[in-house]
Parts: sequence; structure tokens; C-alpha cells
Amino acid sequence: MVSEPDGAEPGGVTVDRSRCIGAGQCVSVAPRVFDQDDAGLVVLVAGAAADGAEVRAAAELCPAAAIALVTDAPPPGPRRECD
Repeated sequence: MVSEPDGAEPGGVTVDRSRCIGAGQCVSVAPRVFDQDDAGLVVLVAGAAADGAEVRAAAELCPAAAIALVTDAPPPGPRRECD
């Protein structure tokens, strides 16, 4: 699964376009998952399935650390003590 940062699911990938510098390493490594818009910023290809090895390589090569693998579910809300 691929998604923008909000609503990411475990096993997917997120991109932070505000960090992207347009180097294009992600597109070179995983063109079925990543693309660049007219400004050169990373976009996720709609409906693309994240290939684990390619996406990991893209995340590792990204000079701006704009790509993140979602490995766990979001943490639960704060715990409340019972009286």
C-alpha cells in the first residue's frame, strides 16, 4: 500500500513532499511506485503496490529522507489510569 502521510497503514510507504528536494532517486529505483510532478517533487503512483525491496532501497537512497516505510500501526492514544 502507498499513501500520503495521513492514513498510512502498516506495510506501506509514505512520502513527505515538504522534505522532498527532487533528486529523483526514488523514481529511478521504484518507478512503479514513485513519480515526480511538474515541480520535480515526489508523488506516489495511484494504485501502485509497494514492492518491499524497491521501496526500501528508495527510502535508503532518498537524500532528504522524504520516504518512510510504515512498519507498525500508529501508537495508541494516551493510557488512562483506572481509579
